[in-house]
Amino acid sequence: MNRVGGSPILTWSHPSKVPLHSLETQGNRIHQTPSIRSDRSDRSGGSSRKSRSSSTAKNQGKVMKSFKTTGSEKSARRVQVQVQRNRSKNNTDNHFELQHEHMLSRQAFRTNTSRPNGGNPGKKQSSSASTSSGNHRSVSSIHGTESYESGYSHISRRSEQVGPPRTIHRPDPVLEDKNDTVQNVKFIISDLNKAIGHERRIAAITNACAEFDHWDTDKHNIELQLGCSNVLSLVLSMTDNEDEIRMLCSALEMVYRASTAIVSKTFQDVGPAVVPLLIKLLEKCESSHLKHADVSILNITKVLLYFSRVSELRVTLARHQGMLDALTRVATSALSPDSRVLRMRVIANLSNSEENKVLMISYEGLLDSILKIAALDLSDKAREYASASLMDLASSTETQIVMANHDKLLSTLVKLAVTDEEEETREYAVTAMQNLAFSKENRERLVTYAEGVVVEALQKALSTDSNEKSRRRAAGALTNLACEETAEIMANHNALVETLAMVTTQDKSDDVQKRASLALTKIASSLTTDSESFETTMNALIVAAASPNSTGIPAVFRV
Repeated sequence: MNRVGGSPILTWSHPSKVPLHSLETQGNRIHQTPSIRSDRSDRSGGSSRKSRSSSTAKNQGKVMKSFKTTGSEKSARRVQVQVQRNRSKNNTDNHFELQHEHMLSRQAFRTNTSRPNGGNPGKKQSSSASTSSGNHRSVSSIHGTESYESGYSHISRRSEQVGPPRTIHRPDPVLEDKNDTVQNVKFIISDLNKAIGHERRIAAITNACAEFDHWDTDKHNIELQLGCSNVLSLVLSMTDNEDEIRMLCSALEMVYRASTAIVSKTFQDVGPAVVPLLIKLLEKCESSHLKHADVSILNITKVLLYFSRVSELRVTLARHQGMLDALTRVATSALSPDSRVLRMRVIANLSNSEENKVLMISYEGLLDSILKIAALDLSDKAREYASASLMDLASSTETQIVMANHDKLLSTLVKLAVTDEEEETREYAVTAMQNLAFSKENRERLVTYAEGVVVEALQKALSTDSNEKSRRRAAGALTNLACEETAEIMANHNALVETLAMVTTQDKSDDVQKRASLALTKIASSLTTDSESFETTMNALIVAAASPNSTGIPAVFRV
């Protein structure tokens, strides 16, 4: 009960007061929703219409006072709500005005900084914006009209807030993939170790091939480091089943697709055992009629090739018992073209090691097999690797004399340098002749062999070969051959000095011109005035002197 002016006033208060959000605004009038009015009429004063008609006059008076009081309270509440609504509206308007000014300033900054002349304070910009419904707004500038998202929407305001970016921690996919690989490989190793009986071994090897058959070097590194090659070699050494041999050789080839560093590291542990095993299986597959022998031969040769790629392993690999014998059979065994190419690649890799050159040249039958492949094989790649092997073997001073006195070797090099269609094969053959000409003991032998066929091959390569390296090395070989003992023979050779003069002035390569000029001057400086070719050689020198790359020619004339 409250008192107003000393008189008691009855008031009614409901447990749930009317919330502000139940008021609806229409124009300047404020109305309660029908549900709220119904609720108040049903529950005001706690009595119904029937109870009011049967009440006493005193109670009616009190009820009337209560209704009057309630009516005045309702009016007061309306005024209070109107004031609160006005204040809220003013605050909201102020808030949006501030937001509006803030966004316009940010957009004006963007527009100004995104244009070459946007920062000119003398240029005026006009903007027209829609309401805060999130529609697009167009901002005019001196360069045209640019449209972008309205700055009034709540989404745009949130996106404009500057704060630290939220970091989402996700697991590293590379690390997860590595962990998965480790777990899978460990399972494969355990399965191979536990496989007893043909069927279980076939199942385990099949799973291993499915896991290892990829070209991801990092995964193969993990497989080797975890010992897959050890387990596969162990199982391979204990089986005679042809299917198991074929599948195990395939799995080994897959595992050794790793990097050369990891292959070298793991070779120290498994190499001494796996290489003799593979060589033995290779001989067995070539000499007997095993099922799928060609597949096993191919995969075993690939494994040996992976070993030969590591320069540190070449000396050890060449000295494994049976290795050079297996390489010698490249020209005699019934191998597929791919197997022959791969075996020639192994020979080329091993011959690149300085410590292996004398061993390989002196090994019975190996050089003849290389020459047979180089001269007769139908595979371009097989001939290329054979030519590369001869080039590397001829680079050692300890092998040059032996090779230069091998007639079949010289004839093979001439054939490769002149007639082969592959540029690399011709280049390697010419380089081999240049290497052989480096030794003084070989120069006269090479110039006089088969009535100068070596000189003729070098002359043709110098003047007609499209490969610059072949021309440059042919000029280098002629420079090596030119000396006091050979100068007269070379000067009298079929237009050799004229060819050298032409190349000195006309070749596209400065390096080739310099080497040709040097060969010509060496020949001319060793001739005497009573030589048959003296005048021809002097005329060739005069022609060559016109080249800016000619060297040593004035010194020859002074002499």
